[in-house]
Amino acid sequence: SSSGWESESGYEGQDINYAYYMAKMKTLGKTAWDGLSKPAYSPVDGYEVYTHTGNITIDYDFSINSDEKRIYMIDGNVVVDRAAVTVALGSHLTVIASGTITFADNVGEIHGWWMGERIVIASTGDTATEIQFIGEGSFIGWSSIEFSRDRGVTNNTAPAEEFTYRPDFMVNAPDALKFSKYKWLEQTP
Repeated sequence: SSSGWESESGYEGQDINYAYYMAKMKTLGKTAWDGLSKPAYSPVDGYEVYTHTGNITIDYDFSINSDEKRIYMIDGNVVVDRAAVTVALGSHLTVIASGTITFADNVGEIHGWWMGERIVIASTGDTATEIQFIGEGSFIGWSSIEFSRDRGVTNNTAPAEEFTYRPDFMVNAPDALKFSKYKWLEQTP
């Protein structure tokens, strides 16, 4: 700063990945899920945590209704092949995958927290037919995020990928998803 104060900040926690979140949520009740359709919602303590081992394709209605708070723990890859997955205000959706989360080229709008080893937003490869990807929430790829869409000159007025942070997801998340360990240390004077 102008007065000569300096500080250093950084993350001092563990590597954050699928195993980390499974350990963080060990005290929450979990429901085994077959991954074939949107499961019934029967919350315990205001949330429902679903677990699945294996790859899944979400090509069915996966949107979250008012006051639902769902967390999906997928030990595998996730492909979203649905035009939209929306989350009503006052609700919450988290999808945590041990593998890659891929949003197919026909996906236009996705809400929620999506975390995986990689995030891939697939493309048609044709600038004339490419649709805009609108993401509301947080999209976290621990090793990489791949933005593949190109809308040609349309990118000048409407980006191929557009993201908006939704603070209501943080408010509606269980405590196990909210904690991070950061440090802040005064350096001088």
